[in-house]
Amino acid sequence: MNGRTVGHGTVPGWTSTRPSNARVELSMPARPDALQLARLSAGFVAAKAQLVYDDVEDLRLAIDELCLALLGPDAAFDGDGARLVLSYTWDDDAVEVSCAVEPADDGARWRVATAPPDHVTADPGGGGPPGPLARQILDALVDDHAVSCSAGGRLGWLRKTRTGVTRR
Repeated sequence: MNGRTVGHGTVPGWTSTRPSNARVELSMPARPDALQLARLSAGFVAAKAQLVYDDVEDLRLAIDELCLALLGPDAAFDGDGARLVLSYTWDDDAVEVSCAVEPADDGARWRVATAPPDHVTADPGGGGPPGPLARQILDALVDDHAVSCSAGGRLGWLRKTRTGVTRR
């Protein structure tokens, strides 16, 4: 299957050609208060990729929006131990970020939407594909983004192209 592996899942239809030495992976508790670390790491990666200031801030906001959409408004998982896994890759043209929210090994139960992402908005009781407002925000901040949800976890990715670089 063609796709990007994040944690224990794959975002269908997305592959990266980024060199492995331009990669940062981060795993943290799947809680909204841990998103400070996600934003901090996004800033670090954006600086390594030499993005201009506005692009750095766009990427930080987009990471926050994507992670919050995946976590849901009340970090909707039962039990402790769920993880938020971020993988950043970059080159001279862009930064790509993949994100996974994985249930704990002890059988955490997820309340997720299971319809195709194009036809679903965020589940009020849990995370899932971004709702209409979150999609508009992501559309304004990054060049491309996607979310995939299943009973095994939630996956998302985004791409921010450097200002002045033509999209491929």
